[in-house]
Amino acid sequence: MALRIAVFGSGAVLMALEVLAFRIIGKTFGTALRETTAVITIFLISMSLGYWLGGKAGDRWPGRRTLVVPMAGAGVYILFIPLLDETVSERIFDSALPLGLHALVACALFFVVPSLLMATVSPVAIRLLAQAVEQTGKVAGSVSALSTVGSILGTILMGFYLIDAFGSVKLLTVALGGTMLVLSALAALGMRLKPAAAGLALLLLAGSGASANVIYERDSSYHHIVVREEDGMRILYFDNAPQSQMSVADPASGAFEYCDYFSAAFLFKPDIKDVLMLGLGGGSIPKRFLKDHPNVRMDVVDVDAQVVAVAKRFFAVQPGPRLNLVVADGRAYVKRTRKKYDYILIDAYSRNRYGSTIPAHLTTREFFEQVSKCLRPGGIVAYNVIAQVGHANDGIITALLRTMGAHFTTPYLFQAESSWNTVIMAFKGTPQRLTRDALIRRAQEAVRAGRIKLPGFETRAGNIVPVPDLKKAILLTDDHAPVDRLLRGR
Repeated sequence: MALRIAVFGSGAVLMALEVLAFRIIGKTFGTALRETTAVITIFLISMSLGYWLGGKAGDRWPGRRTLVVPMAGAGVYILFIPLLDETVSERIFDSALPLGLHALVACALFFVVPSLLMATVSPVAIRLLAQAVEQTGKVAGSVSALSTVGSILGTILMGFYLIDAFGSVKLLTVALGGTMLVLSALAALGMRLKPAAAGLALLLLAGSGASANVIYERDSSYHHIVVREEDGMRILYFDNAPQSQMSVADPASGAFEYCDYFSAAFLFKPDIKDVLMLGLGGGSIPKRFLKDHPNVRMDVVDVDAQVVAVAKRFFAVQPGPRLNLVVADGRAYVKRTRKKYDYILIDAYSRNRYGSTIPAHLTTREFFEQVSKCLRPGGIVAYNVIAQVGHANDGIITALLRTMGAHFTTPYLFQAESSWNTVIMAFKGTPQRLTRDALIRRAQEAVRAGRIKLPGFETRAGNIVPVPDLKKAILLTDDHAPVDRLLRGR
């Protein structure tokens, strides 16, 4: 019985660690496709080696120690992963290695040893449980099934519950290490495990290296979330990249420059009332809209419940009659809702060390068809993207323009001065195109009338660039949306 528990538990811990690895690697190296690939590759290589070595070890040393020692070794190694992460990750980040190898090297250092050791458990257990040749097939099948069921349970628990419930990757990593030590002790002693003890784990909290100005830190299913206060500003970080900021003294001010360009929609359509925004962050745009435009009602959708909680707790985002916060995937919400909007904003992106990442399913022709159905005639759609015309990564801009062009017309490109942001604004209908001077005049009138209260908005309204040639632009579809490649200028 103890051997089967060891097989089940090792399978659960192995896959739970793989799920957790995405969060461990993501907070330093990012969560783009290559980082995901690095994690999966390292685990597959390690597991393959572990199965092979476990089979050889089981034949050569067919004893309980051959099972117990690797399990205990894996547990001890996992306990030290948080310390390794704090010590090694930044050094790899700053090293001269090619960028594409950074996550791969870190994954190898953190996860090869424990995943290899845990993978030896099943073949060794098969050797110990098979008493005769004619039993080998039956034993191998039952052990493999038991390990797989454990892996499924570990994956589901970690991905759907534990990360959100515990909110600390360090704590969960140490808990996994402790669980392996408990399992190895049970296997060594041949004890029978009571059902009530099936969830036993050694929960040790690794030391925190947070700096003094960090006022909040938590891991969610999507991000490593940090809130810092610096020089009177409160800043929200996802995976070490700044996402939003506000003035502590005036929560509706201090936002990043690009946020101001979303207010340009009121120059084209002053009577905007119903607004949908995909991506909350620190809520800079909703706070500004609700303050400046008393008739506006907003639905703001974010996929991460922890981001919504942080925005309410630390960034003065307060839901009410005019502000509805929804935890959902943006595309799923757009597809499901029956509401109609005057203005839809899309600001769902994050940055990692290679550049920017945008959820690919929020860039495609099929997505914009759904967005168009949610807009009233004459409605406006605006899309924030971290790229600028004339630079290597402007392929994402031309691709979005071509893709949006199937449903929207008369695009404008507002290009930020202090960052790489470009806000694409287009229309459901065929409004008359305004010149740069006409936009500036409308902005001056809106500021004088008090309809828009953003400092310097009159100048920023004129920060438009010509729409580039779209002959070579890629059409983004659900079947083909190479967003990461376009954002990196490839």
